[in-house]
Amino acid sequence: MNKKTAVLNEVMWENELVGEGIRIILTNVYDPLFSEHAHGSRSGSGRHTALSSIKNNWKELNWCLKGEITALHDHLTPAKVVQSIAKKINDRRFLLLIHNAVANGVLKQSKAPANFGRSIYNKKLYLLLTDIFLRQFDCFIENQFLKREMKQSNNALEMEYVRYHNHFVIGIAAHKYFSKNTSETIHHYLEKKLCIPANLQIIHFDKSIPFLGFHLRREQNKGQMKKQHPIKKKNTTQSIRLEIPQKKLQEAANKHNYGDLMRYKCTHRPNLINKSEVTILRMYNKELYEIAAYYRLADNFHQLDGFFYFAQCSFIKTLAHKRRTTFRKVILSTKRHRQGAICIVSKDKAGNKLTHSFIKRNKLSFE
Repeated sequence: MNKKTAVLNEVMWENELVGEGIRIILTNVYDPLFSEHAHGSRSGSGRHTALSSIKNNWKELNWCLKGEITALHDHLTPAKVVQSIAKKINDRRFLLLIHNAVANGVLKQSKAPANFGRSIYNKKLYLLLTDIFLRQFDCFIENQFLKREMKQSNNALEMEYVRYHNHFVIGIAAHKYFSKNTSETIHHYLEKKLCIPANLQIIHFDKSIPFLGFHLRREQNKGQMKKQHPIKKKNTTQSIRLEIPQKKLQEAANKHNYGDLMRYKCTHRPNLINKSEVTILRMYNKELYEIAAYYRLADNFHQLDGFFYFAQCSFIKTLAHKRRTTFRKVILSTKRHRQGAICIVSKDKAGNKLTHSFIKRNKLSFE
């Protein structure tokens, strides 16, 4: 290690410590102030809390206003960040530290030295700073629409709002004309007041609406299709379904080299041939568990059964290439240890047999 690399290591390590210190301080100050509709940097929140809010609370909505604030790191200048933080923190030295951090690339991943692999970019701090800046957008939505609708209707809100970092959706139970006016008002506020670009779309809930890797769709009640007695009509509420997009499963299959899911043609993974069979099994199990954990809120969660079987066939083909034998012989040898399950047997240091099973979707548990 030469002197230049050693100096860079020391500087970058100091930058990381400073960035983490800034993040901890800002988290303690702003965590109680974040809106309940924001599910980004608020403690105890995340993608799944945002999706759970939609699944459990959104009822009888017609239109969805889907928005994405694009290229936020290019338009979020040091002056804007400091101005938003200065409303709650008056320490000039701390504000100057944040200004210098933003000016030197804490919000951009492209600021790393050409001959050095690490960067001053801090993803957690970047997301926290953007959420702090977008607090004013949350307040605007709540004051302009949600609280106004609450005053007009004592029974229910006509609008729902959820934001996850720079992605947000607004559910509206009104005519499309009102949805268009709402979209124009929000677009004007983002571009004129906050000076940041955004892509806004108005989509009916009868269509699939992509959001955070899921598809949002209004649940169709089969009972509504039947003619009912005019007096004995049932009170049915149309909730929002969370569905797993087939495209996302295809992307996951391509990412892990399982094969072509659209044509249902699985392949072996040559890069795993030199690993032990137990290691290969654990890698498949870990990959499938992460996918299932992410989509555990989906109403069509059972559709992962086919994806798990597809990955299992890829696993068996990989073992067949490793053992230089046939697909059928691998199935017979792995199913003899436990009926109906693909298993690999190994021995510990004491010589005891250990059975490792291929993961199954219907036996997963998430804490």
